[in-house]
Amino acid sequence: MQLNQFKVLDEQEISKIHQASLDILSEVGIVIYSKEVLELLNNAGATVDFKKSIAKIPENLVEEILASVPSKVLMWNREKKPIFTLGEERSYIVNGFDVVFVPILGQNKWRKIAKSDVVDFAKIADFLKNIDIVAPQGMPQDVLPEASLIHSAEVLFNNSEKPFWFAPDTREVAKAIFDIARVVVGEDDLSLHPMMIYQVSPTSPLSWVKGAVEVLVETAKSKIPCNILPCPYAGVTTPLTLAGELTIGNTEFLSGAVISQLVRKGAPIIYGGGWNHFNMREGNSLFATPETAILRVAGIQLAKFYGVLSDSIGFDADSLCLDAQSAWETCLTGLSPLSAGADIVMDLGVYGTALISSNEKLVIDNEILEVLYRFIKGIQVSSETIAVDVIKKVGPKGNFLEEEHTLQHLRSGEYWEAEISNRCIYQTWLKRGSPDIVENARKKVREILRVHQPEELDMSVQKEIKRIIKTFESQIQKKKL
Repeated sequence: MQLNQFKVLDEQEISKIHQASLDILSEVGIVIYSKEVLELLNNAGATVDFKKSIAKIPENLVEEILASVPSKVLMWNREKKPIFTLGEERSYIVNGFDVVFVPILGQNKWRKIAKSDVVDFAKIADFLKNIDIVAPQGMPQDVLPEASLIHSAEVLFNNSEKPFWFAPDTREVAKAIFDIARVVVGEDDLSLHPMMIYQVSPTSPLSWVKGAVEVLVETAKSKIPCNILPCPYAGVTTPLTLAGELTIGNTEFLSGAVISQLVRKGAPIIYGGGWNHFNMREGNSLFATPETAILRVAGIQLAKFYGVLSDSIGFDADSLCLDAQSAWETCLTGLSPLSAGADIVMDLGVYGTALISSNEKLVIDNEILEVLYRFIKGIQVSSETIAVDVIKKVGPKGNFLEEEHTLQHLRSGEYWEAEISNRCIYQTWLKRGSPDIVENARKKVREILRVHQPEELDMSVQKEIKRIIKTFESQIQKKKL
């Protein structure tokens, strides 16, 4: 659901950033802490300094690689049913993921996320119609830390029938989740019915740590869609200027694209954008600013320039509580990628600069998304909607309330209907207990968790998943001895 795509860069500016990225890759290079990947690049024609772990990638290799990246990807669910195709002129939505705190009700304090919290998040995300892909909203802190994401994967596979999103940080974790997925779908080749997307992030400026780049390699081998999400940090890991931050992020994406396609030509990748900048006044990172909103649009434009799928963080808030600031920041960061035509927008339900998540914000963001969808839909102009005959019939000083035309369009989607927002008169609001939207969202959360019970996996599958987790944890414990 997209309007005529909003743009912040013209063609000449895009070309300048593209050429700057090519120059950086070929002249400065990128640090890669993996001998395996350095050898891969060396064999493909890059200039590699193995002692410094730097690879300089020639322009022709980048241009050649981009031509092999698919522009569409069909996504499936755990039942091996086709769900949607990325790249078909609409945005698909992912909830937030991998945060570590949830709010304590009635207090301005946070607590660490438990595995039971991840279960609730998964059920809510599975229920909400506007969430297309379910990610582990939090990293459970009451399990072995190294296995936290694997425990989240167990929760998601057992509590949602939608496609999944994971961001493993090591090859071992990536493989363990692949093993779980194979058990769930009952087939070894995950590329036959891809039901999940992996995400990896280079480390700005211009480097790949061993874990991230090895996950990229494993994802390409399995031909599972991979979101390459640079997270440049303006003023710290990039120049402070927006164009400088954009160039660093674009260069890092291109390096990941090259690596992915060298591992397996045609492996599906996504151009991600995790834009943020350094708050010079307070000394912290910021996601939800006008500048990061501009960068969201610019990154999506670059993805379209390369003909690849695009993703952006969105629905982010730097506010530390669910207040008016949280609302406007969420609207700004959600509308910018949607209006630019992103294929994927993620982060529903998170705030506090992606450190905290709550069930209530997930529900509120779902409603905000509906508002933005209606805005993007615009005005449908036809003989039926202009309604000249009806206007002539009613005439001056008439009333359209009882006209058949009004009744026909009452539930046509012409007007958005709120579910948790307060839109009644004052007296009615008082009778309902004067709730604010957070209270209404909390009530909705309780209702969802009471009535929505996703179909669980077969017990034999659940048992095998637990065995995989136990084996992984045993191997981790042995390494610590």
